[in-house]
Amino acid sequence: MPTHSLYATGFNAHNQLSPSTTDHLVFRKILSGNKIRIHSALWSCTVLSVDESLLLLGNQSLLPIPITGLPASDIKTIVGSTTAGPLLALTTTGKIYTFTLETHSFTPHTFPPNHFLTQNSLTPTHLALAGNDTLAIATSPTPTNTPLSTNPQTSTLHTYPTLRLFLTSPSPPPQSHPLPDPLTSLSASTTSFTALTTPGTLYTWTTNPLHPHIGRTPPPPLTTPSPITSLGGIPIRQIAAGGWITAALSTEHDLYIWGGRPGEERSVDGLPTGAEEEVHLVDFEGGREVRDVGVGDGHLVLVGEGGGVWCCGEGAEGQLGCGMRGWRGQWGEVRGLEGRRVSRVWGGGWGSWALVEGE
Repeated sequence: MPTHSLYATGFNAHNQLSPSTTDHLVFRKILSGNKIRIHSALWSCTVLSVDESLLLLGNQSLLPIPITGLPASDIKTIVGSTTAGPLLALTTTGKIYTFTLETHSFTPHTFPPNHFLTQNSLTPTHLALAGNDTLAIATSPTPTNTPLSTNPQTSTLHTYPTLRLFLTSPSPPPQSHPLPDPLTSLSASTTSFTALTTPGTLYTWTTNPLHPHIGRTPPPPLTTPSPITSLGGIPIRQIAAGGWITAALSTEHDLYIWGGRPGEERSVDGLPTGAEEEVHLVDFEGGREVRDVGVGDGHLVLVGEGGGVWCCGEGAEGQLGCGMRGWRGQWGEVRGLEGRRVSRVWGGGWGSWALVEGE
């Protein structure tokens, strides 16, 4: 019997949540399984794994489409774009796979013999694709036949101006930056990246200085991966990013957020709108702990200490799960999950997902 259920709310015009093309305005159960994970939530489709099956929801298909060529258990990261859907997968052993939409399959990517990674015996350990098509990868000299999580090494961050350049060009990346500690996570917003290392230190940088809200100010330059010093050494355990917003959850279960589109008057509760505040500590329900967080394209979703779910931000497509459409600047509890215990949430595009235990 399945032990978990996945609930979703938000934009559903391409069947990326359920067979009906009607948007979900409250959280609804969409599937069950013993092990469920959202790998990539995009505008027109969702890539997820249920137990050992890798599935594509959306692209106008009424039923989940099996994805072949790559076992679900081998996947570390899947990235994609709003227009093209899933594009690239990174495995737990550092292999890169490309996705073909017509056949719904992943294929191992063969780099040119003189590619930067090959020439320097480097293995990708993390990757993230920003909304403007810039790509960040982290590498280490870990052998490719060893699971990356079992042999951590110091990491080097590389930034490519496009995904295609990374896949095809033998030239070194325009920017590389070594880190003093192994990387545990890498996330991307529309124009910026956030990296999390094993001690809980955050590094941020942007590919477009015209959008400078990355949780810190110069120096160092905003285009160079550098620590967020305003956190004062507070260890972070989780990061999430989407649209123009980035969120970080500390080991003490406090939520920090930063970002925002320059010139935009509306602001998610607590989100800094000016350079005078680099990172903001969210006062959630008078100081209650936050257990998990997800970020979509303009909205945030979190799990509180009791397993309840709250959302705020843009809700025009129902992604806030509150039963109506529209902007919500303050945190509000969602509908459809009453009496259920949620352990994980994801945000992506104009949708939100919640993993319910015991169903």
